[in-house]
Amino acid sequence: KITHRALSEPQEVFDFDFYSPSVGESRGDWQSFKIEKSGTVHGIAFWFTLHLDPTVSLSTAPDNATTCWKQAVQFFDAPIQVEAGDKLPLWCRHDQTKISFSPQLPSPDDE
Repeated sequence: KITHRALSEPQEVFDFDFYSPSVGESRGDWQSFKIEKSGTVHGIAFWFTLHLDPTVSLSTAPDNATTCWKQAVQFFDAPIQVEAGDKLPLWCRHDQTKISFSPQLPSPDDE
């Protein structure tokens, strides 16, 4: 277990529609995360919520004690100092096999 302190509220980054033929397409976009508490950002934790139907969902969120699945964490190359009220821009990207977050655009070799 990693000792941590959340510096922002959770926010949705991607929404996948598994009925859509474009679900497997790669995409990336800048997302802005509103910082609620001052501190040092070392990485980002992420998880998913799968909506099976309008009334049934499966979530791997940290506040869900009933799941056996856990969250994922991606550490950044260098820590980032932030203050409450800041907006932290992150390049959020996914392809068919992975989700990644970066405080700067990745080079083409990293893709």
